[in-house]
Amino acid sequence: MSGSAPAVGSWTKHWDPSSKQHFYYDPSTGQTTWGRSVPPEKSTESLKREGEGNLLEGIFLQQAKETAQHHDVRPRRRKRGVSKDRKNNNRVFADDDLPQNETIEDDEPRKDYISFAKEYYLTAPFRDTGGKQICVICQKRKASAVLFPCEHKCVCARCIESEGFGAMRKASEREALCPVCW
Repeated sequence: MSGSAPAVGSWTKHWDPSSKQHFYYDPSTGQTTWGRSVPPEKSTESLKREGEGNLLEGIFLQQAKETAQHHDVRPRRRKRGVSKDRKNNNRVFADDDLPQNETIEDDEPRKDYISFAKEYYLTAPFRDTGGKQICVICQKRKASAVLFPCEHKCVCARCIESEGFGAMRKASEREALCPVCW
């Protein structure tokens, strides 16, 4: 995203030492933007047609980085403890039967927003059910089936039969059968 991208129009490229990222400044309007400078008269579609194909990927990654910076992505931890009560001096306030002063960690894993954004961007062509995707297995025929529950359109009819995608399976096995989700 940052790097040797030339300034567009009156935008000038600057370095922010606190965030260790490049930003762009337009002195005529006083606007500042992170990432590539995009003049307001140009849409993302026109830039994509001009060879800036990684612009959308850069936008997704920048949004993911901002989300990760503003949200606490560490697992939540809490401690159970003993509280004093007038009637019962050592009453333990807890909803479950764990021993007191035991650390409880939530099962929720750390969220990697940057990986989520990359995956979302890279799998976008397979979510378009009206598109003309090519089968990801044989790379020869047009993809013709939408797989569930992921809803990716990525395999042709012949590969569905040869690989057994249409067989009755458990829900956990069906999710693992999508080549895009592997």
